Amino acid sequence: MTEASKIDELLEKARRMKAQSGATPANDAGFKGGIKTTVIGDTLNDIKAVRQTADEVKGGMTFFKQLGLTAFEKTRNSWVGKAYAWAFKKVCMKKDKATGEKHLSKKRAGAFILSTVFLASAAIPGAIGTPARDTIGAVVEPMYDGARMTTMMHKDVYYLNDQHMASHEDNTWVVKGTREKGAGVDEATLFTVKPSLAHDIWNWTHKGHPFFIPDQVVAPVAPSNNQAYIVTSYGVRWRMAKWLQAYPVMLDAQPVTEAQAAAFNKAVANGEKPVIPAPVSEHAQPAAQPSAPAPAPQAPAPR
Repeated sequence: MTEASKIDELLEKARRMKAQSGATPANDAGFKGGIKTTVIGDTLNDIKAVRQTADEVKGGMTFFKQLGLTAFEKTRNSWVGKAYAWAFKKVCMKKDKATGEKHLSKKRAGAFILSTVFLASAAIPGAIGTPARDTIGAVVEPMYDGARMTTMMHKDVYYLNDQHMASHEDNTWVVKGTREKGAGVDEATLFTVKPSLAHDIWNWTHKGHPFFIPDQVVAPVAPSNNQAYIVTSYGVRWRMAKWLQAYPVMLDAQPVTEAQAAAFNKAVANGEKPVIPAPVSEHAQPAAQPSAPAPAPQAPAPR
C-alpha cells in the first residue's frame, strides 16, 4: 500500500468517526462527544497538512527529476555527451577471450565514473577543486606547455622593470615589463617564469643543460632599471575566471643595448630575420693567451 493510500484510509476513518459522534449536546455524554469531535477535527487538519506537505515534496521531487532528465538528454545529444559515451564504451567494454563478445566490466566502469567525478570537481572554485586541479596540472601541464611552445613561441624586445617571487613552494616568479606599440603607446605585460618538464627540454636543446631554474632566468632583470631585453616567451594573456587564467610564460631574458634593440625591432618591422646577439655563456672559459714564441736555436760555439 502506498503512502497516499494510507493517508486516504486515515481520512476516511476520521470522517466516519466524526459523523458517528454527531453534534455536541449540553449533557455529560454530549460533552465527551464534543471533546471527541474536536480531537477528530484536529486530527483531520493535521492529516490534511501532512498530505499537503507530502504533495509539495512529491511535486518538488518531480520537478527536479524532470529537470535532471532534461539536462541529461541535452548533454547526451551534444558532442560532449557523445564523446563521453564513446570513451566509456572504449574503456569499460571488455572482450571475452573465449567467446569474443564484449561485455561491460563493472570495475572499469566504476573507475571511469569515479575518475570523471574527480576531474569534474576541478571546476569547483576554491579549495574543493584544488586536489583535482593539482592532479590535472601534474599530468596535463607539460603537454599543454609543449603544445603552446610549439605554436606560440616568439621573441620580442621588452623593457623589464620588476621581478618578484610568486610562490616559494614551486619557485614561480613574475616579471613585469612594457613593449613599444608605436605612436608613443606602451603595452604593459606580466610574464610567468615557472618550472616545467617542457621548459627543461627546451633548456637542454637551447642552452645545453636540462635544468630550467626560474630564479636564474629572472636574475638579470634589475628592478626599476627599465633595461631593454630580448625576451623569449610563449602564450598570451587570457582569463575565464579568477582561478582559471593564464599569462605569457618567459623562457629567457637577454639584456641588450638600445642600438641592438632598435636593430631588432627594425628587422621585425621589415619582415627580416632579426640578428640576435650571442648570449654570454654562464660557463664561459677565459680566452687562451697566445704563447710566447720559442727561442731560436743557437749555433754551437766554435771549439
